[in-house]
Amino acid sequence: MNHNWNVYKIFNNGRRAKAPVYNFIHEDEESVASHFENNIKEILVEKFGGKIKENKFSIIRADLSQKRQTEETLEQTNKKLRYKVFSQYLKNTDFGEKRIECVLLFSGATEWKWQWCVVQAGTTNVIKPVSPRADSYEGAHAWMNTQIKLL
Repeated sequence: MNHNWNVYKIFNNGRRAKAPVYNFIHEDEESVASHFENNIKEILVEKFGGKIKENKFSIIRADLSQKRQTEETLEQTNKKLRYKVFSQYLKNTDFGEKRIECVLLFSGATEWKWQWCVVQAGTTNVIKPVSPRADSYEGAHAWMNTQIKLL
């Protein structure tokens, strides 16, 4: 059965555009992402220019809710997912009486690179690094997003 699909641009801050930039008809829900990449994205490039290739998009079936998550809800969801990633790396780790926080850190302790770490609460004292060091903030988030996708 054919469905209408709405394509929304995802901005660099992770928020989705209010209105779709394009809509199309496609039948198979499982192959809609590859259909978009292989066919529809080229139409968008012709319509908006080559730079749009660098953008991320969200594809939502038109007959389903098109509501955007509020920023706060999105941040809470992302925080919960990051803690799930941390919990996988911290299984069987005893921190004793120390209160801990899971953070993205850029300091001398991480050799001035970005790194996801467990730190002592209220300080930047690294108790345990969780991720490899990244040269950029975006690189550190890319590592975390990959780990979240693997959950």
